[in-house]
Amino acid sequence: MRGGVLTWGPLDGDGDREAVAALAGRCHGADGGVPEVTISRFAADGVITTGGRTATGVLVAAAAVRPLSPGVALIGLVDPAHRGAGVGGALLDWGLATATSVVAGVTRNAATSAATSAVGSVAGSTVGGVTGSVAISVAGGAAGGAAGGVTVETEALTGAAERLFASRGLRQVFAEDVMRFDLAAAEPPVLPLPPGLTALEWTPARAPRFFAAYDAAFRERPGFPAWPVERWVAWTAGDEEFRPQWSLLAAGPAGDAAGLEGDTAGLEGDAAGLEGDTAGLEGDAAGLEGDTAGLEGDAAGLEGDTAGLEGDAAGLDGDAGFVTCAEGWVVQVGVVPSWRGRGVGGALVAQALRRMRADGAGQALLDVNVDNPAGRLYARLGFRTLGRRARFQR
Repeated sequence: MRGGVLTWGPLDGDGDREAVAALAGRCHGADGGVPEVTISRFAADGVITTGGRTATGVLVAAAAVRPLSPGVALIGLVDPAHRGAGVGGALLDWGLATATSVVAGVTRNAATSAATSAVGSVAGSTVGGVTGSVAISVAGGAAGGAAGGVTVETEALTGAAERLFASRGLRQVFAEDVMRFDLAAAEPPVLPLPPGLTALEWTPARAPRFFAAYDAAFRERPGFPAWPVERWVAWTAGDEEFRPQWSLLAAGPAGDAAGLEGDTAGLEGDAAGLEGDTAGLEGDAAGLEGDTAGLEGDAAGLEGDTAGLEGDAAGLDGDAGFVTCAEGWVVQVGVVPSWRGRGVGGALVAQALRRMRADGAGQALLDVNVDNPAGRLYARLGFRTLGRRARFQR
């Protein structure tokens, strides 16, 4: 199929891998953001793709619709040199048409055929080209193929992208900044934790304490998933790029300072007499009765125990916060409410950065909601904004 001066057709998986990576590099080089996130979308199983090539065969526009559970998602790229001629609008409409057909249960070939006309009819229009990478997630569709539940995601939000989305009736519902610390060019600051706190590395035995700090730090936020301890630990430590040596707990005197690694009660054994059993049951760290992560009260019956109180998982005498890291990323940072405003978060991030640099890492990335004041803290630490990812709905 053809749109303007471009020839359109499906991408050849492995054969076009380098071309997609090069296109993503040009787009993100102009707009910011992280190209690896975009590139990975084109490698998903079951994708339906389209690409626009110049007369010399250079890939300058591409999109991929991939199945989700439920719904589908689309991601698209337009070369900066080919924007402003309607190509971005064509890909957006192609994605909406394809996604709607897939959600409605139309076969793969029929969905591709139905969407072809969307590209052909719009590609020569005057709608501004999309800026950066765009993903469209369709949570559901109405009978007869009408689009519904559409979420548009961009890894590098710009004014041109906002105008394009608005032209399709989309409104922004979420935005976060992707920030970068150049570890190769700058040494992270030296920031000590407040007196009484000690930075401890992640270990399997300490994982429930990390979870307790996470739960206390984030449970009041809208949309908090309320995962049980075992799910959060699996999500965190199960990532093959997770780095326990960079992941730190700001431990208070009621934790390891009392002498037992992994014993969140701070006592040798517990009231049940099981040495080292943080859950009150031998080997149980998954949320059974007596579990350090979840119960109101502690099997040891100690008021103020970091494992047992409903509410503040640490308190002024317990663990104050945490940071978890993966290769190249600061993944999560949380501070227990009673410790906020005392420099815990900044000290944890700074110490994690110094560990990364000592291990030879060249950069550290993180993302932070645009409404989160922690963004200013990260900027003071030396992070710089790479781009803004956002979501739009209609």
